[in-house]
Amino acid sequence: MPKFKDLASLEAYLQKNAMQILSRSADVERVVAEVMSQAVIDVVYAAYSPTQYERRMDNDGLSDPRNVGIGDFGIKPDGSVFITFENLTEGEDSMQGKFITDTIVEGRKSDWNNPNGVWSEPRDFIGEASRRLRENPQELINAFKSGLLAKGFKVK
Repeated sequence: MPKFKDLASLEAYLQKNAMQILSRSADVERVVAEVMSQAVIDVVYAAYSPTQYERRMDNDGLSDPRNVGIGDFGIKPDGSVFITFENLTEGEDSMQGKFITDTIVEGRKSDWNNPNGVWSEPRDFIGEASRRLRENPQELINAFKSGLLAKGFKVK
């Protein structure tokens, strides 16, 4: 473990390592992806049952954890860590090749061939996933601690 001459050097070292852990931690990403996947099921899929198409679900659909990734991360001035996660699922049909998260979260009617239905109403699964992570952060904290331990830090 390196030695530090001042608090600023220690803080810079911790921030650098925290960033590496957040950006490379499969555990942190797995926790976020699982929470988002369940939020999609509860908020998006539960809103209605389609009759004219089949949902892709975990086969490259909105609830597929493989479509979720950490977009940004950092440490705030107060010392707390923030993580921005994204669902990068692309649409089909009229939304082929376009990311569909904003369309579903915001209820963008202009993105739908037929905007007159419950499917075009806002369904904020991102906000729900964020709320769930804030209310029950322990698994995410444990994943981050595991990354710190793997990096050689002693964590209490």
